[in-house]
Amino acid sequence: MFMGNRPKSDPLKAGYLGLELENTTSGVRISGVLTDSPAAQAGLKSGDALVEVNKHAVKNIHDVMKTTATILEGSDVDIKIERKGESFSLTIKAGSGL
Repeated sequence: MFMGNRPKSDPLKAGYLGLELENTTSGVRISGVLTDSPAAQAGLKSGDALVEVNKHAVKNIHDVMKTTATILEGSDVDIKIERKGESFSLTIKAGSGL
C-alpha cells in the first residue's frame, strides 16, 4: 500500500557483495564467502584480510558497514585485500539483494 503519491520510479535497491566478516586483532578478515555471490565470482576467499573498501581503510567491521551502507545494486566496489602476504586490488559489481 502506498501512502500519498505513488513513486514515479522504482526505489533504489541496495547491493550486496556476499561476504561474512570477523574482527581480528589485526583488522578485518573474510570468514566466509556466499556461493555464487559477487565476492565469490571475484575470487575472494575465506582467510583474506580486507584492507580497503572504495579507497577507505577498514580496521573493523563497523568501518566496512559505514563504507558499504550506500552501495547500490550494480555499483562498482573497489576492494583491497591481503592474501598470504600479497596485496590485491579488484573491483566487484554489487549484486541485487539476497
